[in-house]
Amino acid sequence: MKWWPQTGADSGAGGAPSADGMVGIGAVARGFNASIFVVCGLVIVAAYALGLFTDGLNMLNMVLLVCLAALVQVFLIQGWVRSSSAVVLVLLFVGVFSSMLRFGSVSIAQAALAGIPLIYCVIILGERAGFLLLLLSVAASAWITWAQVSGSLQPSAPTVPQAQWAILATGFIVAYRMAVLIKRHLLDASQRINAAQKMLLDERDASNARVLKALSELERQRYVIDQHAIVTIMDLGGHLTYGNQRFVEISGYAPQEFLGKSYRMMDSGQHDDRFYTDLIHTISQGKVWRSELSNRAKDGTLYWLDTTVAAFMHTDGTPREYITVSTDITQRRQAEQSALAASQAKSQFLANMSHEIRTPMNGVVGMVDLLRATELTREQRRMVGTIHDSSIALLQILNDILDFSKIEADKLEVEAMPTHLRELVEGVAQLMVTISAGKDIDLSVLVDPDLPAWVWVDPTRLRQVLYNLVGNALKFTLGRAERRGNVRLYVRAAQQTQGVPMLELSVMDNGIGMAPELVERLFEAFTQADVSTARQFGGTGLGLTISRRLVEMMHGRILVHSTLGEGSIFTVLLPLQVATVGGDVVPGVRLDGTQVLLVTDDPDCAQNLPGHLRLAGAQVQTVHTLDQATPWMAVVQGQAVLLLDVEAAWDESVDAWAQAVPGRGVVRLVRQNQSSLPGRSVTVCARPMLQQELLRGIALACGRLSVPAVVPRPAAAPQPSPTPPSVEAARDAGRLILLVEDNETNREVMQEQLRILGYAAEAAADGATALTMWRTGRYGLMLTDCHMPHMDGFALTDAIRQAEDPQEHMPIVAVTANAMDGELQHCLERGMDDYLTKPLRLSELGAMLAKWLPRNSAPHAPPPQWDSQALSRMVGDDPTMHRRLLDRFVTTTSAQMGELEVLRAAHDLKGLAAVGHRLKSSSHTVGAMQLGALCQDLETLARQGKAEEALALVPAIQQAFIGVEPMLRGA
Repeated sequence: MKWWPQTGADSGAGGAPSADGMVGIGAVARGFNASIFVVCGLVIVAAYALGLFTDGLNMLNMVLLVCLAALVQVFLIQGWVRSSSAVVLVLLFVGVFSSMLRFGSVSIAQAALAGIPLIYCVIILGERAGFLLLLLSVAASAWITWAQVSGSLQPSAPTVPQAQWAILATGFIVAYRMAVLIKRHLLDASQRINAAQKMLLDERDASNARVLKALSELERQRYVIDQHAIVTIMDLGGHLTYGNQRFVEISGYAPQEFLGKSYRMMDSGQHDDRFYTDLIHTISQGKVWRSELSNRAKDGTLYWLDTTVAAFMHTDGTPREYITVSTDITQRRQAEQSALAASQAKSQFLANMSHEIRTPMNGVVGMVDLLRATELTREQRRMVGTIHDSSIALLQILNDILDFSKIEADKLEVEAMPTHLRELVEGVAQLMVTISAGKDIDLSVLVDPDLPAWVWVDPTRLRQVLYNLVGNALKFTLGRAERRGNVRLYVRAAQQTQGVPMLELSVMDNGIGMAPELVERLFEAFTQADVSTARQFGGTGLGLTISRRLVEMMHGRILVHSTLGEGSIFTVLLPLQVATVGGDVVPGVRLDGTQVLLVTDDPDCAQNLPGHLRLAGAQVQTVHTLDQATPWMAVVQGQAVLLLDVEAAWDESVDAWAQAVPGRGVVRLVRQNQSSLPGRSVTVCARPMLQQELLRGIALACGRLSVPAVVPRPAAAPQPSPTPPSVEAARDAGRLILLVEDNETNREVMQEQLRILGYAAEAAADGATALTMWRTGRYGLMLTDCHMPHMDGFALTDAIRQAEDPQEHMPIVAVTANAMDGELQHCLERGMDDYLTKPLRLSELGAMLAKWLPRNSAPHAPPPQWDSQALSRMVGDDPTMHRRLLDRFVTTTSAQMGELEVLRAAHDLKGLAAVGHRLKSSSHTVGAMQLGALCQDLETLARQGKAEEALALVPAIQQAFIGVEPMLRGA
């Protein structure tokens, strides 16, 4: 263990004590020096009084010591600790050792006095300085002792020098060690106490500073809140006890006018008692209440607040008072009301625009239909066809503008339902065949055979998107001699996005393409590649904007890649959700055991066609040329079909091979529909190629199907337009129609349409006149416009429904130019029975009248189960199209039967009404009249909320479908 260890007080430069240590050292020094001063003073007085001073020099030394101690005390009080302490040490040391030299001996008393400087030095100047003084003291005392022993110093009294020196040295060491212990254990403790006191003082100062800062922050926040928020405080009875300046400004009440008054003094009358009851119930439980609140100011004006009310609680958890912090939202509410009014005005404008544009369009399209029903020369029919196509194009532009406006107004909705994907895609391509054939462009459709047959999508909106993309591809692709125009629609599964499988629908063309800078703004409204594009190709530039928004609403995205002069690729990515449909799905044509050799050099054809054929059970091989097919043709056994692509070669040996053995056949893929070749050679349209047509062609070629199973029996020759009965005869039969239309042109067109369809009608120019005519009881059905002067169609319907006998319900069909969403529902809610949109097509009007005013003697007799001529009346005598439409109807309706069962179990009236609405139209179109009538009843009952009756109809609809299905399959 070291005798001079360093402590905290010795830290610092040169072993100097720290600042805190110096404070303690100064106190010790002053106390020690004062002790010397007092003790020496008392000793002098006592010794002098007792006559103990025999030596005047000793007396003088003591007096000088006292005087010097007094002087040093002054310096110590001034803070000169080290210098003053050094002076004291020197005086003490000199005094003690001068006494030893004078007396020539070292006494125990002198040793005790010599220890005093050591203690003082250690405490004041540190252990190192004390150790040096110890060495000096021991050396000095040793020299005096040696001098005594050697005789050079004669003592005044006999002593034993060696013993005295040993005692003196021991005293020095003991004094030094005592001083060290005193310093370590007492002075360091004092320093720690001082440090703790200082820390507490610093913490107190810091705490006070934090409190002051917090108070300042609270004051600042209060200032900010007072500048921005409206603050009030209420007692438990709802009486105001405080309101800041913002409250005074917005309410108009001075403090003396509202303090102590109930908060209900500002009741605006905009909220009922339940509103305030909910407020009080919430805050009384200590919860926070927030809502928008309307108050009435002193001058009677109303203002709106976004208000939060909370409770100040007692320690027992009960409310003490309530504080309300509010923000003035009057301007925001006014802006919202203005925006709502603007939106309503926009919607009304769209409805009016739709009405005003569709009204003259009804005259144009209706008159064109009437002209097409008359005897026309070839040139006249061509001109009428041009008018018809132009009017339909104009109608499509109008629909685009309305769709875009609906999107902007956030009123366009999408739905999801089980959809047969291949049927939808092929249907889009089938609609575009006329355009592609007219421009000599190859239109191909390829659907990945590994995709599920049924998926959840909005078929109407997806069809609209694909129609737009394929239409654009055909529009901007030009058939040229050096490069044949080509548009392809590919459907396949895509890589998963964030764990969600995706459906990819790509439309590719080799048309004019676009530059990168034009692609960036392609989806902006009313935008095309450039001005010359609009001039050359036409269009509004809205189609892609609408398509992108529709895809986004279906939780997908649309991508585009284009190269100027080479073509474009538009890709739609949608979530791939597999749908499970109930009921029996119409089975496709099976080719089990049939061997097919595909001859093609088209990579896409070679990759996709075999998959579809294998799904149907066929065994498929592929070669590139007809020469490579010769070995297969020589050895194949059983049912075998040679499938030749568009560009494949042809020679008579192929036909001879097909006719040599029963069960063989040849199918040729061609660009345009042609009649079947002689024998077992069958042609199938490849641009676009429909899967079921290909399978039927192969089945027909190898003898698995006969011609009657593929082509429906010919319809009867077109019947001339029925002669309408006289007004009196129609009235007596209860079949007279009351036509209510304010536009003279439309009245004339619709009357002529009714005449051609074989119905007698009387017309009224407004609702008031029509109501007077209806009261005569002459009419079996009413066709009425919805928007007319004096009395519109809705008011007319209300008046009729209130006045008529419930047992004599007259069907009222709305005929309106308003194509906005919700119009049908609005018509049904107002008492109308059905809805037609202008421009009114002859076929649509005929189907509606056949539904509500059937041509039989008993108006309320049940409709026939099957009308075999319905499709012929709708689409003409096209057996191939009839077969395709009937198969599609059976497939789709089978799925909807299962959907009806699910909706029935869930008591979903809204869903039942939607399915009934879809089924009624398609059923009447294909001739399933009884099924269509039941679906109409289902829709009506479901919309009227008659759950029990609507649910009871579902089994009847399913039975009606089962009954008519064989007729649909065998037609």
